[in-house]
Amino acid sequence: MAINDVVQARIIGTWHGQTTLGSFYYLAQSGPGNVVPFLDEFRIRISNGAETILSAEYTTTRLEAQRVSPLPLTFHVVIAINTPGTIAGASVPTSVAVVLQKHTQFAGRKYRGRWFWPGLSASHQATSQLNATGQGLFNSLASQCAAPLNDTDGTTWIPILRHGYAPGTGVLTYTPITEVIASPILRNQRRRQIGKGK
Repeated sequence: MAINDVVQARIIGTWHGQTTLGSFYYLAQSGPGNVVPFLDEFRIRISNGAETILSAEYTTTRLEAQRVSPLPLTFHVVIAINTPGTIAGASVPTSVAVVLQKHTQFAGRKYRGRWFWPGLSASHQATSQLNATGQGLFNSLASQCAAPLNDTDGTTWIPILRHGYAPGTGVLTYTPITEVIASPILRNQRRRQIGKGK
């Protein structure tokens, strides 16, 4: 791999029998850009941090990473985890998610994105919103998602918002993420309802 390559990381989990999937994209800004140390750092900074604030009814089953730009897709690696969240007690229903809003330096819908984060503990919500404790925890997670990753191989990885492949090039177009904000209002994701899929 090389500088300006883009890697996709995925957090895959299970929640009340449903499979959940979250995708993240990072640009190799400097260094060799190897996928294995990248995924190790992603686990420490993002996945492990999320596990400490999620309901014990949610389990992170594995992490995946692969180069997605330039094409072809290469260097697919997997870390099996099977680690439940650490917050005891019930979770909210599977269709309810915390929304982390991705911002860039540009205005407009094209330059915004969202992660629908699964596994919220019922103890961290009140009146269909994050309570003060939940807001603080997800604010901290949002900050980690906005920050560059620096792996043990010497690569700096920048979180990006992906747009699509430039025609005829196999190179992904993107905009760097400048800020991630945890919305206090909980949202509903229909595809995470029981029997609907991911």
